[in-house]
Amino acid sequence: MTSRNGNDMIGQFPELAGIVATPDSLVLDGEIVILNEAGVPDFGLLQNRRGTRIPAAFMAFDLLRVGDTMLLDEPYVRRRELLEQLAPADPERFAVPAAVRQVERAASGVVHEGPARHRARAPYRGPGGLCTGGH
Repeated sequence: MTSRNGNDMIGQFPELAGIVATPDSLVLDGEIVILNEAGVPDFGLLQNRRGTRIPAAFMAFDLLRVGDTMLLDEPYVRRRELLEQLAPADPERFAVPAAVRQVERAASGVVHEGPARHRARAPYRGPGGLCTGGH
C-alpha cells in the first residue's frame, strides 16, 4: 500500500497489509482512518496514533485500476459496482462506505462521498487519498 505520493504506508499501518482478498493489484481512492468509540473516523486519533496500538482501517471511495485494467474512463456507477464486489480479507480493516443510491441512479446526480464528488456517469476526476495495494 502506497500513498498518492508514492510513500510506503505499510510500515506505519502494518494491519492494512493484504486487506483485500484478491490476486490482482488494485488502485483505490480512499483514506486511512481510525474510528472513535462511536464508529466515526477521527482525524485527531489518526494524528496521535504514533506509539499506540490503535488499529487503523481503510475506507475505499473509488476503484481506479484492477490488475492491468485502468478504470479511470469508466462511469462512477460502474467503478462503484466493481468496488463493492471486492472481498475484504478483514472487514474491520476495509470498508466501502454506503453510497447514496438515489443520487447514483440519477443520470446527472452528484454523489457526495468522503473527500470526493463524483458525477454518476462521469470518469474519475482526481485523487483523494489515492492508495495502491495488492499481492
